[in-house]
Parts: sequence; structure tokens; C-alpha cells
Amino acid sequence: MLAFKGVLLVGLLSFSFAAYLDDKINVDVYFEALDAGCQDFVVNQLYPGTVNINDVITLNLIPLGKAYSFKNDSGVQWICENGPSECYLNKVYACITTFQLTQVQKLSYISCVASASSKSNSPDEIKALVKTCADKNNIQAADLDTCVTSKGDDLLAGFENRQNSLNPKLLFVPTIRFNNDENTAVEIDSRTNFTIAVCESFSVWPPDVCLQFLDH
Repeated sequence: MLAFKGVLLVGLLSFSFAAYLDDKINVDVYFEALDAGCQDFVVNQLYPGTVNINDVITLNLIPLGKAYSFKNDSGVQWICENGPSECYLNKVYACITTFQLTQVQKLSYISCVASASSKSNSPDEIKALVKTCADKNNIQAADLDTCVTSKGDDLLAGFENRQNSLNPKLLFVPTIRFNNDENTAVEIDSRTNFTIAVCESFSVWPPDVCLQFLDH
């Protein structure tokens, strides 16, 4: 009986340890395409941080920010904080989230656009940048354009519904939630060192990939 209990205990511990090792931090990022703070976060924290610890996070990108929709005789219309070009780029990013790409590949594309775009760009410059970054990331620009035209409004509407259900409501961008939890301290840390903020969020012991980034 004791031997059986010992085997059972070892089995349970092994199962729990394996389950823990497979655990990931769920990261939701609410942002908008032409906000300078969002661009800085994506380029300097989120993208390189995801490269660092890709295997231990599940990333959900919600490119909407403070945009909102309304309907008129022409259908669904969008008002974005930084103008029509931002609405267009939000749709581009929304489409990227649906493509069969890895988390790192998606962020590579978004970072490419974010690092070179601004509110001062003309619509034509923004569209040229969208294509340039698609080419650099081996994404078919034509597929992206088709998605924006045919699915962009619906994708943003889905994000709008999700964002409106946040409690507390979104007040600023980027808004970063780990495991769907609002934690101001973690959010502040994420903005300055996303990698460490994630690694310090594991409740028991950080995965091996995190150890090189943490001081002990």
C-alpha cells in the first residue's frame, strides 16, 4: 500500500510539474496604430520581448484603441483618434492577427509599419509602407488588401465588442492585461521591460527561458 501511495504521489507531482511547465501567460494588448506610445511599446518592448519569451506567452492583439463605430446610409463607419489612416492601419493589423503566422511573425510585420509610420504621413505613404513591410515579411500584399476591404469592418467590430466588455473600461493605450487581470504595477512594468514583467508574473517559478533575464 505504501509503495502504491508513493507511486501515486510521484505521479501526481510529475503531472503537476508538467502542467506547470506547460503554463503560459495570456497577454492581451489593446492598442491603436498611430499612437506614438503604442508604436514605441510595440517596437521597443512587445516585439523584442516576444522574441525573447515567445514559448511562454499567448499573445492577443486588439488593434482598436479609442476608435468607435457608427452606422449611416453608407454602412459602418469608423472614427479613430488619429484620423482615417489610423482606421485603415487598425484594419491592416486586425487582418494580420487572422493570418497563419506565428506571434513573432505578426509582430515583425506590425513593428515594421509602426517604426516608420506617423500621423503626418499621407494616406498614400501609409499604403506604400503597408506593402513594403508585407514584402519584407513574405506576406502577400494583395491578400492583405483583400482582407482589409472584405473583412476589416467586421474584425474591428469584434474587437470593439470585446473592448467594450472590459471591466474596468479602457482609459488609455496601450492597455496591457496579463491573464485578463488589471494590475497597474504589472502594466507599468510591461511598458518599460515587457520581458521581465512577464517572467515575474509566473506564480511559482519562472520557466527556464526567463532565468537569463531575471536577477537572483
